[in-house]
Amino acid sequence: MNDSAVPPEAGRVRRRLMWPIVLLTLTVLVAGSVFWGYRSLSGNIDTIDPSAGLGDVRPAKENESMNILLVGSDSREGANSSVGGESPGLADTTILLHLSADNSWATGVSIPRDSMVQMPDCLESDGSTHAGGLRQFNQAYVIGGPVCVQRTVESLTDLHIDHFVVVDFSGFQQMVDSLGGITVDVAEPISDPDSKIYFDTGCQTLDGEQALDYVRVRHGVGNGSDLGRIERQQQFLAAVVQQVTSKGTLLNPVTLYQFLDAATSTVTTDTGIGSIQAMAGIAVRARAVGLNNINFTTVPVEAWPQDPNRVQWQEPTAADLWESLASDTSLTPVEVSPSAEPTNGGTPSEQTADAAGSSASASASPSISARTADTPVCSAS
Repeated sequence: MNDSAVPPEAGRVRRRLMWPIVLLTLTVLVAGSVFWGYRSLSGNIDTIDPSAGLGDVRPAKENESMNILLVGSDSREGANSSVGGESPGLADTTILLHLSADNSWATGVSIPRDSMVQMPDCLESDGSTHAGGLRQFNQAYVIGGPVCVQRTVESLTDLHIDHFVVVDFSGFQQMVDSLGGITVDVAEPISDPDSKIYFDTGCQTLDGEQALDYVRVRHGVGNGSDLGRIERQQQFLAAVVQQVTSKGTLLNPVTLYQFLDAATSTVTTDTGIGSIQAMAGIAVRARAVGLNNINFTTVPVEAWPQDPNRVQWQEPTAADLWESLASDTSLTPVEVSPSAEPTNGGTPSEQTADAAGSSASASASPSISARTADTPVCSAS
């Protein structure tokens, strides 16, 4: 007998010990690849330094809540040239996203593009000053890009805007496709022969191109107003929030990476959140907010006397809306969640209870309605 030979039992034990080591090694390699892959996403993001355009006199930041402007640009430049129609590059969609200081609730406020507002002076791309005046809200993006939009919103609302994110047509389509499409419930038939946009009613999964048609179409549905389109946009955003926060997306590194790659490759942000690390910080805050505590609303408006095709903000209701956000008061009752993570002191339960208590009075106003993100997009068949 060869004393150096390994007994069969010892060989089996050694092989059993090797498998965990091999698996651990593979796990480390995969995790490392994912880590470096996600870090590389920061290089995808285009940024703009807003400091010069915003000026020194701005609304004060009263608390640790966060206000982010989400701007949808209808520019036809670059990859967007395939989108039909012509545009000087307007802010097709503008939503003010407010994340509460204690991370217990969030509100997205749509600002109608047809709103007639008093715009402040803004810097143009060549550094010259464009004088302020009474204009349609979406002209701000034409004049000075997202920085002018931010300056205008701050001037109109007296809210401190922390960041902005601009998404163009191409980016929107890529993000939807990276998620495998988004399922929505089309409430009424849509038929716009001029734009060749048609939708039947009922639940359907839309790819990127179809989704863009759905959130942009104005004619051939309802009364053709921008307010009707805003309702569809809010419904669609609620569906996106549900899908992105679902376990199937968050726990699938391939799908999640594809979505983040599409998002970071096609957005423009201010320099403050121009990295994947900064965006991850916002995601951590947003993660603490349950779907039932995310809601969407629209600035209260009424017909503009000089032109019934334009609107003006309805006062004092609009001012009450901005004051609620400035004081970090929810528009709807907040459901207490143990996952709430305070950022300005106090325990989660204390912070959430305070928000819930103050929101009861805010939600008593019948003029401000809200759509919650946890509303089922489509009824189970």
